[in-house]
Amino acid sequence: MVDHVQAGRDRHAAAGLHVVFGSGGSRAILGGAGAILAFHVAGLNEWQTVGGISGGSIPAALLADSRHPREVLHLATETEFNSLLNPYTTWLRRIIAFMFKYRHERNLPRRGVFSGEPLRMFMDKQLPHWPDKFWTFAVSRTRKVLFTADGVITYDGARKDAVLATSAASVGTAVCATCAVPGIIDAVPFGDQYLWDGAMGDDGACPVDMAKRHFGAPPGTIIAFDVGEEEIKKSRLLRFIWNLACGGKCNNIDAKHPKASDGAILIEPRIVGFHALKFRLGPDLKWGAVIAGFVATVDRLSQAGILKGPALAKAEGFMRELKLIEASSKKYGELTARTERFLTEHGLF
Repeated sequence: MVDHVQAGRDRHAAAGLHVVFGSGGSRAILGGAGAILAFHVAGLNEWQTVGGISGGSIPAALLADSRHPREVLHLATETEFNSLLNPYTTWLRRIIAFMFKYRHERNLPRRGVFSGEPLRMFMDKQLPHWPDKFWTFAVSRTRKVLFTADGVITYDGARKDAVLATSAASVGTAVCATCAVPGIIDAVPFGDQYLWDGAMGDDGACPVDMAKRHFGAPPGTIIAFDVGEEEIKKSRLLRFIWNLACGGKCNNIDAKHPKASDGAILIEPRIVGFHALKFRLGPDLKWGAVIAGFVATVDRLSQAGILKGPALAKAEGFMRELKLIEASSKKYGELTARTERFLTEHGLF
């Protein structure tokens, strides 16, 4: 077992690249599935580490487990995301919880309007063992709590603080913790503390600094997949309500995002039509987000010089076809049917 793990780590070190999937709920899951498809088509199948927080932890865990994109795409497009959360309350109380989202980020209530228990069970069924390369983190009231294959570590800002466990936690527990949006999804008990959404940590919505800090990733070796800010945040009325709900003392409504100057290869897909906390989605919306993730990934890896030669030609061929399908699909369900048929022809769905 030790030899197998060490051999795996040697291969990852040879590959030299780290990938980090940022937060973004449904948008991060679906866009991340598109990125995984792009990595596979481009022949990028080995990574030194694969991390992700909040919604991005789900594609990160699947990629770290070397899942074929066929399986990832089926899970992303066929799983009803709302089935992974168990609502406690009426739809009206859920809307009110959303309106108070940024107040909840200050107060950190343990109880939300959804239980994440179905998500925990789903992830533990999919990944009964912690993938060697995978990492994620959540936040307590005072610390970041980092989950890795080697155990669970706390960070006080940029400083490693304490070791909570010397063996891996369950994937379901870690993913549930990093997805626990305060007041929306229940906090996750771990040891003697409660944990919430990893995107609230000081590393921001796509934590490239953790890849540098804990895993020693040098600049230029980190691929950061960041779905960016929500279109819904442009609404002046909503921003007024959010500020009013927390007495004008909200946490920053606009999250911190990585910049090119951070030394990461930054992939920023434009995913529109739904917000991160929308869990019931039609198939065309899902495939649109997957395609956006694929296209943005191929474009950026090409610009960075990571894709070249036959791999670049193959990936760009797929990109052209998917963009053509998306542009010419007008009727409801047509985008889904044509995309699935194209990918099936290539053994990818």
